[in-house]
Amino acid sequence: KPLLVLNALGQVQADSDRLIPFDRMEGPLARLLEEFGPPRRSAHPELPFYHLQTDGVWEIEERVPLTRRRGSRNPLRTELRKWSIRGGFTSQIFEQLKARPEAVRELARAVLSAHFPDSLHQSIVGEVGIDLESQSRSSKRDAEFRSAVVSIWEHRCAFCGFGVRLDNS
Repeated sequence: KPLLVLNALGQVQADSDRLIPFDRMEGPLARLLEEFGPPRRSAHPELPFYHLQTDGVWEIEERVPLTRRRGSRNPLRTELRKWSIRGGFTSQIFEQLKARPEAVRELARAVLSAHFPDSLHQSIVGEVGIDLESQSRSSKRDAEFRSAVVSIWEHRCAFCGFGVRLDNS
């Protein structure tokens, strides 16, 4: 859930719509879960996307009855894609975040501090495109930039060529 919140905060700063289709969030959220989430065999971005509703800060636009996993309340990932199910902050929270850009930065810092070691903060905000410092943004950050650079250099230092990879990061 914290990675989904941070990703959604990046979307707020990027002036995205309040409700974002799951299929647009699935790839970035899966990468975040693989790189910064708890160790698992596979990433399941549908779980935080669906379960953040229980915290009262997120809503899902469930226009049709979704097929659930056997013995579970969780919808199938394929159902979220098939019906272009959209999710996002509640309208009240979204409007407050849009009206107070500093609240996005404060909330992002609080989520980072509560759930991740300091050594990962810059990497995570770079991945989700959050600007924690400036009061106004002159240009939008490309959330894919960091991944592209790291991939191009094959997870090695561009200066000395040293490469370290631990799990998926």
